[in-house]
Amino acid sequence: LKHEQQWGDFGLNTAAAATGNTGTPLQIGDRTFERGLGHHANGEIVVDLRGQFIEFRSLIGVQWQGGSKGSVTFQVAVDGEVVFKSEPMSDSDAAREVQVPLRNARELRLIATDSGDGIGCDMANWAEARLVRDPSLPSFGAVETSFAGQPAPALSADAAGFSLLAAEAGPQVAVMESARMCTV
Repeated sequence: LKHEQQWGDFGLNTAAAATGNTGTPLQIGDRTFERGLGHHANGEIVVDLRGQFIEFRSLIGVQWQGGSKGSVTFQVAVDGEVVFKSEPMSDSDAAREVQVPLRNARELRLIATDSGDGIGCDMANWAEARLVRDPSLPSFGAVETSFAGQPAPALSADAAGFSLLAAEAGPQVAVMESARMCTV
């Protein structure tokens, strides 16, 4: 996942926030959401799909800021083609459901634009954003590793889905969680 936006910091399970601040809970209208992506216009979120998903689902809307604030147009592009585009939305609008088919798609772009009137209060929420995995593709569970019959040390800090398992001496395991791969 890569993202860019014209204002503030990206929010994972929070709304976008001024740079260096913590985002508030995601809220569209009178509904609060525990999970989702807090974004800001003008910007986009790019997800490498690798053909592994059949659908993208989300509830979209502008972060509640007191009413009649913001004007965001949401777009979803699949492999370079815009397949969904909303009308301009403000924080007074209720959440709108989006479902986009993805079978065999390589890239998903979630785009938030300012609807042509500047970026003031354009906090775009992709609430409950999720990808539905293609059930026909093989999937592996969590990696469990032991060295000489002993449980492996804890994974190193996860950086972009990549982490290491390593003892003081002996084998090392590189884990790429997002790709479901490991190498000894």
